[in-house]
Amino acid sequence: MTRFQRKKTSFPHSAPMRLLQISLGACLLIWFLVWWTPSWSDDGEAPTKSASLLEANSLLRPGQGQAPLKSMGENESGDGEDTDDNAEEDDDQEGADSDAMLKAAEEEDEDDEEDESETDDSEPMYEAEAGDGGEENDDEENEEGEEAEEQRRLQANENNGEDQLDSKTFVMELKGLTGDEETIHEVVLETRPAWAPIGAAHFHELVENGFYDQCRFFRVVPNFIVQFGINGDPKVQKKWRKDVLKDDPVIQTNSRGTITYATAGANTRTVQLFVNINENGNAFLDKQGFAPFAEITKGLEYIDMIDAEYGEQPDQGQIQSRGNEYLNKKFPKLSYIMTIREKDDDTPDGEGTEGGGR
Repeated sequence: MTRFQRKKTSFPHSAPMRLLQISLGACLLIWFLVWWTPSWSDDGEAPTKSASLLEANSLLRPGQGQAPLKSMGENESGDGEDTDDNAEEDDDQEGADSDAMLKAAEEEDEDDEEDESETDDSEPMYEAEAGDGGEENDDEENEEGEEAEEQRRLQANENNGEDQLDSKTFVMELKGLTGDEETIHEVVLETRPAWAPIGAAHFHELVENGFYDQCRFFRVVPNFIVQFGINGDPKVQKKWRKDVLKDDPVIQTNSRGTITYATAGANTRTVQLFVNINENGNAFLDKQGFAPFAEITKGLEYIDMIDAEYGEQPDQGQIQSRGNEYLNKKFPKLSYIMTIREKDDDTPDGEGTEGGGR
């Protein structure tokens, strides 16, 4: 060996160490390429943040439905907007979409409630639909109702107002009042055709045919109204319910003691009536189309004594189909009308008599 030759030195386990170093270096290179190399857009500009990371984070937000998927599609379209702006816009859009869905659901619920309220007996001033087996009026019955309506119009206002319907005075005999169940008390009412000629003429016709005799006061809403007018005989009730009135314009306010037809909407008046008992009146009913046609001139204190124990419990559908048989069995204490008759000028008003039956 010359002096210029180096002595060969062997290093134990050098091959495994070199392999380990190469492996670590390769891992670091792959990690760098995957996580730190920027994603280039179609226009050649590098975004400031990784779009893939931003999109992945957006998918993890709870309660956002499919909105994050829409934001990913917008990024891929290359519209040139910054990803952070898109994410904020998506958040706003997602919130708007969520609010819209909630609003739509609430409106649907409100519509359902409105549909139910159209036949809901809890509405104190409305007339519920009949529960008489669901039979519909045929064309012939509708024609009869139109003819009767035309006759009332002619009777109420002949010769363009020159010969208007006369006002009439009636005596209504009540029984079963609170605290005095056996005594018959008289209430005097007068119709006012000038207020509502169609309604007044129809009431005259109903009284002449004894329709309201034995009718129960089936709905009492304290400090609001007392309602009656479903005949105790289902056959009689069915006949008269076919005669539907057109609305009178509201001229007189619904003050205390006035009498008004109950309705199920515009031009649906038939036979049900209510007495306004609020001390201050129910003027808000005026705008809803409830036109008073009569008023109580004597004995309003007896209206205040009508039994209110059952409130609004009686079911109108059951009354329509079963009549007083249903009411006497389920609600035996209801106050009721013995009869309504036209008052003779020579007959003095009675203060109360004993007798009569249910």
